Amino acid sequence: MLIWGDSFAAHLVPGLADIGADGPVIHQYTASGCPPILGLAVPRRSECRDFNDRAVDLIRELRPAVVVLSARWEAYLGRSVDEGRIAQTIAGVQDMGAKVVLVGQSPSFDFDNPYDFVYRKGAAVARSAPAEALNAGLARVGADLFLDPMPVFCSGRSCTIANGHGYLFFDNGHYTMQGSERLKPLLLRAIGQLSVPM
Repeated sequence: MLIWGDSFAAHLVPGLADIGADGPVIHQYTASGCPPILGLAVPRRSECRDFNDRAVDLIRELRPAVVVLSARWEAYLGRSVDEGRIAQTIAGVQDMGAKVVLVGQSPSFDFDNPYDFVYRKGAAVARSAPAEALNAGLARVGADLFLDPMPVFCSGRSCTIANGHGYLFFDNGHYTMQGSERLKPLLLRAIGQLSVPM
């Protein structure tokens, strides 16, 4: 399994670290600020186009059964990315023989420090930026499987940011190890649903 994208792809990886010998081999290909879109030039991120274009060589070399695409989509859609570009990238990966799992927008918040938020508010629940319409659009772009991470953390837009085991986010949207581990069952179930070898 290849996980490709920006830092919102990278934060999926720690939770998969302990899947063991019977789990899929995980390859991480991520760069901050670079959504996983073939041929995309990102303003103020001159390295992104080369980074994403090298993904083609990597997929051909590794021949992963599954490619997971993940990003902070809210930062790109309507700006440097549209659903058509995502669909083209998915089709390109599928043409190379891999199944594509597209991970939708996960919770994001208007604070940078969840620890301070919980201290000030006296509550471990925070309101996320809206993601329903964005994820509904992403669900239609042709991936073999679309995963919506919002329900893992949230009821509507009310999201748990900490529990009795610790914090689930370390800033305004990136998972801690605890948060990343919450996504593991979703990702492993996706592999099972696609009937690809572990």
